[in-house]
Amino acid sequence: GNFKPAPTVPAAAGSTRQPPAAELPLGHEERVRQTVRFLFQLHEVILSNPGTSVDSVPTVFERHHGEIFQIQTFLVVNKTGLLGTLKRIPHVIAVLDKDGVPTCYPSLPAKTTLDDLTRIDAEFRANIKNKRKQVSEADSAPAVKKMAPGGNGEVVLQRAERASPNGAPRPAQGPAPVSQRVSLLAPPPGVRPQGLPTPAAPLAPLDTTSAPS
Repeated sequence: GNFKPAPTVPAAAGSTRQPPAAELPLGHEERVRQTVRFLFQLHEVILSNPGTSVDSVPTVFERHHGEIFQIQTFLVVNKTGLLGTLKRIPHVIAVLDKDGVPTCYPSLPAKTTLDDLTRIDAEFRANIKNKRKQVSEADSAPAVKKMAPGGNGEVVLQRAERASPNGAPRPAQGPAPVSQRVSLLAPPPGVRPQGLPTPAAPLAPLDTTSAPS
């Protein structure tokens, strides 16, 4: 559990030796590996100390592993603080309310290994990425027409509000012209529905009595 990086040895002047990995910028795979390693350490802490309050996690972690609790190095900590960060890793820790105090419990079985967590975390990340992709695709979908109730029992054709390709919101189109409205209420007898063109006068019937034989 006491994972500590190996000490680095400075290169001699004029040496062409590559600096050790700890001094090189971390690639994506290495960052993920170190993050999963931290999550596993966190799992070990909560597994050994179930019911630890969120506020006590840093102290319990440092006592258990002998390391400084630096969760911000591996996970995003924003204005929601440590509580918000721990709630975003439910595949590792379950944060429950105990008498009004946010308390941590392990989400994984005791026999979980680092390899197990590596696979579980990869699946968890892939699921989140897929959900974000679906939301992004839905937001950028072309605008579609929908039926919105209008006044006097009418249904007005409007365009759904969607984001434009450059990300700026596209304002919803206003009510369609009266001629494009569809009335749900039957007009009174002898009254022409508003907005529809008046039909031409019907042709007079043919007079067959005076037709030449």
